[in-house]
Amino acid sequence: QGMGGRNTASFYPESTLVRPAMRVYYGRPGGRYGAQVKSDDVVIVPDFFCEESSFQAYDKLLAEVESLSADSELDLEGLAFCKRAVAKMRKYFAIEEDGCAVRIALYRGATQEPVVHGLGSLRSKLPKSANCLA
Repeated sequence: QGMGGRNTASFYPESTLVRPAMRVYYGRPGGRYGAQVKSDDVVIVPDFFCEESSFQAYDKLLAEVESLSADSELDLEGLAFCKRAVAKMRKYFAIEEDGCAVRIALYRGATQEPVVHGLGSLRSKLPKSANCLA
C-alpha cells in the first residue's frame, strides 16, 4: 500500500525501494523467534524478562552493572541475572554459545562517557559474523 504513485525518476517503483535503516518486528512470547535476525533488525518481545509495567529486570541488571563498576575483580560472567538474561536470549534467537558476545554500556548522564563492559569477541567493534545485538 502507498506504492501506487508514479516514480518520476525511473518509472519503476521497485527500482527505488531500499532497505530501511531499521526493521522492527514483533516476537511472540515463549518458545523461539524462528526467523533469522540481521544486525539492523529490532525484535520486540512483550514480557520477555518481566511484565511490561514492572522494572524488576531493569533494576536487577542496573544493580549488577553498578557492582561491576565498584569492584574491578568482577566480570560479566559473575553476574547472575545478566547470565540468565543472555541464556534466555540465546535460546529464543537460537544463538550458539560460541557465537555469543555480550556488551553492556551504562550511561550515567548525557555529558559523561558510558561505562562499558564486554564478554566474548565483542570488545571494541561488532564482528562481521554477528547477527543479533540485544
